[in-house]
Amino acid sequence: MPDSATAAAGDSLAAIRQVARHFLKKEWSNAQFRAFADAWQALRPRYDFRDKAVIVTGGSRGLGLVLARQLAARGARVAICARDHDELQRVREEAEDRY
Repeated sequence: MPDSATAAAGDSLAAIRQVARHFLKKEWSNAQFRAFADAWQALRPRYDFRDKAVIVTGGSRGLGLVLARQLAARGARVAICARDHDELQRVREEAEDRY
């Protein structure tokens, strides 16, 4: 019978396989899946952003906005910079309502 760490790792890999199937809509060989799982686990959050100050440039739209939202959701104090004052104000109002 596997120990709890092995079982947890197996559950984690099963969850990653389910995500891969759902979002990528394909079956993978074991080697392909293993490479995907290794990359997924390498990129998972390992840093605690709670109470850290973070500056995001280009934070009013696109990837900068997504990054700013993710950091704020993880407890960071986020400052965003943008070229368009109106877009920056829109994001500020959204953030005040959300966080």
